[in-house]
Amino acid sequence: VYNKTKSLVSNDGYYDSATVAASMEGVLKNGELSKEKLIEVLTGKDSSDNLDFQIATFLHFIEIEKQIKGLESVKRQSNPDTKFLNSIQQIKKREANYVSSLDNSKVDPEMVRKLRNESILSSFYVNEIAIDLLEPIMPLRLNEKVLNFANGKINSDLSTIQNRFGVGTEGEERFVNEFNNGVVNYIFQNYMSNFINQDGAIVDLPSSYRKMSVIKKPGIKNGAEVVDGVVYVDVRTLNSEFSKKTYLNTYKGMDSYSEKGLLPFKSFDNPFPTQASYNRYVIEREYLRSVYPQEATTAEEKTKYEKFLKENDIEVAGIEYIIGPDGSHYTYDVNTNTNYNSIAEKNAGLFGMKQIAQFLGEELKKIK
Repeated sequence: VYNKTKSLVSNDGYYDSATVAASMEGVLKNGELSKEKLIEVLTGKDSSDNLDFQIATFLHFIEIEKQIKGLESVKRQSNPDTKFLNSIQQIKKREANYVSSLDNSKVDPEMVRKLRNESILSSFYVNEIAIDLLEPIMPLRLNEKVLNFANGKINSDLSTIQNRFGVGTEGEERFVNEFNNGVVNYIFQNYMSNFINQDGAIVDLPSSYRKMSVIKKPGIKNGAEVVDGVVYVDVRTLNSEFSKKTYLNTYKGMDSYSEKGLLPFKSFDNPFPTQASYNRYVIEREYLRSVYPQEATTAEEKTKYEKFLKENDIEVAGIEYIIGPDGSHYTYDVNTNTNYNSIAEKNAGLFGMKQIAQFLGEELKKIK
């Protein structure tokens, strides 16, 4: 039996095995398993050692067991007064469970059809109305592939989903809703991180950006610059930076972000999936640098900071702040013992540890 069916693991393999076993010579009598023969085998009175009959009997017993389980599954799915389905996902899942019940057992399909279409319960199974009304309204959230993927995750990782979203139908619906929201957000964020032309298509470079013309120009150090209300872009530089990932902290070439005085990204971030998304980042970065230049701290602001440090007996400190659109400074941190930023030091031409060493050296001379 095993050799003929190759595998008993699948339901198809099992039913094929049962069919093959039942077709063995001397197993069936008038197309049925003999009750008398079965009693003889079970009581040990059968002296013929009919192995084929014993195998067929065993497989038939499992077949009956599967049928009972199938009936139990159909019964569980037929409790409309105790099960309220609040989403299309649950409606489709119930449909899939019915199909699974029929595929995994020998439940009579005609009985199931009559239960759903002709019995007193039939009004609870008019699913087409809800599906036909809602699917056109939410084609993405109710997309068959999206729902199938979500249901597949429920089946394969149920315990994790239950721990996070709760058990039962409500927990599953909560998971599917969060998953659908995540899909929509993912698509929107990826779409908006690129350049979109007037036709809604993604392009590597737009013709204008923030109402400024975009013009290609070779030889720009950082790949782009904003001058007199015009965005100039070095396409060759941008393509090279994206191809070599010079923006990551693991890249050590002479054209790395660190060498250019730009803050690199950590390797595990790797934030740019497309050339267009990288181009947008560079152009936006240079636009912000043009609006908020690095030397934005005025002499007046520096005097205020020095006065604040002196009043609080702080001789060495690193001050972190942001500058608002109106030029106001918003200080959010004063570090008296800090890790200095190598890129900021390079841009300023001043090096924190060196300055501190010189300062302490001068103080030591005063003591001596």
